[in-house]
Amino acid sequence: MTPALLVIDPINDIVHPDGKLASCVAFVAEHDVLARINAAVSHARAQGWPVIWVSVGFDNPVR
Repeated sequence: MTPALLVIDPINDIVHPDGKLASCVAFVAEHDVLARINAAVSHARAQGWPVIWVSVGFDNPVR
């Protein structure tokens, strides 16, 4: 079985101060989340593992 890295895409609405969930920005910064993701992706690529990005989207239907 080949290892792979599955990354839940850190969308701007969660990690950017101007995002819809800006309350998460402090946690992301405090725990160095983006640097950790980048390091994990670099490691996986160096090992030849597939990196699978999952983009999460939110839909706010008009009623």
